[in-house]
Amino acid sequence: VHAVKIMSKIDMSIITICVKIPEIYNSEQNHPLFITAMIDHNDFNNTWHIPLQKLSEPAIHVDVTVRGFTGGNLIGEASFFECLQWVRENYHIDEDRIYIMGLSNGGYATWAISQNHPDLPAAIFPQGGFPFISNICNASQIPVYTYMSDMDNVFAKNTKLLHRKLDLYGNYHEYYMPNMLHWHFLPYSISSIILNEMLKHKRDFFRKEIGRASCRERV
Repeated sequence: VHAVKIMSKIDMSIITICVKIPEIYNSEQNHPLFITAMIDHNDFNNTWHIPLQKLSEPAIHVDVTVRGFTGGNLIGEASFFECLQWVRENYHIDEDRIYIMGLSNGGYATWAISQNHPDLPAAIFPQGGFPFISNICNASQIPVYTYMSDMDNVFAKNTKLLHRKLDLYGNYHEYYMPNMLHWHFLPYSISSIILNEMLKHKRDFFRKEIGRASCRERV
């Protein structure tokens, strides 16, 4: 794992981007990219534990900071894209195979970034986070993988809402895990089974259906 420090142009602070490169990395070809949205640049763990050797093909994984603001705030989104631009400049990635994931606040960030920029991810894996329902249609064409539990306060009384909103599009994949508390999801946040399912998807610019709500989107 490479922990790279860069100066952020947002506020001239020093932030850390953690990168895990597969053993078989070919600089002459583009690789799938997994991005984990983290609360703070000192709070990294996915890069160390992501099971790259269990993935169906070589992929790059990075942990990026969303500055603790993960419910759609501009600073978190700006930080995410600043880190993504650095990755683009330093590694060969497949722009049609960018996968976003995150736990808790990172789950909220995954939803927010994907709903504001639905043309970016090939698939997402938000865990322990909740979407902005007013523009949930923006995620209708994105393959979504997520955990759900009645015991997690994030989903209290809302465990069936995403089913009703997203099921009809055929891209929503929910794993119901009863009696799981919020942080019980942590060991499952790097599930190689789900990561390999995500790798089967590619971004599709020519979708059969497009439904967009402009609230909270960026220009």
